[in-house]
Amino acid sequence: MITTTQRRAFTLIEILVVVAIVALLATIAIPHLIRSRMVANETRVIGQLRELANALMMYRVANNAYPDQWQADMYTNADPHYGPEMFNVDMQGAEFIQQGYRYRYADPAGQPEPLLTYALAARPVALNLTGTRTIWVNDTNEIYHCLGESASPTPPANATTISQGPLACP
Repeated sequence: MITTTQRRAFTLIEILVVVAIVALLATIAIPHLIRSRMVANETRVIGQLRELANALMMYRVANNAYPDQWQADMYTNADPHYGPEMFNVDMQGAEFIQQGYRYRYADPAGQPEPLLTYALAARPVALNLTGTRTIWVNDTNEIYHCLGESASPTPPANATTISQGPLACP
């Protein structure tokens, strides 16, 4: 009499096939996940720069000039605060990192009082990982951007507005 034994485990070949399929799916999915995260970071940065530009505009209307000291003028000596609480940091002395971007309020040193211009820059912490564009807003309330990373605190001449496609940073 011939007896059959029941199989109670996967064979090595079956396990290898499953591992290969999972690896293939990961190879396809991970770049899309990273790209969607970069787009989300950039979208959030643009929204935050708009919010900060509006706060700076309110400051200018109330004080007839833009702040020369970011934290002191916008938060410490202001009641109520002009900007969102998460930006109650020294963005002149050091860069503030939020959502994979470094924010910096351009130091208006050397400008005559009252300050009638400003620039606020956001550049990616890790280019092509946290973002692909450097983004600025200035006293015109227009948002500018360029592809790549720029250390410039103000929008360079070839930076385009957000409604236009970005060009390469100089």
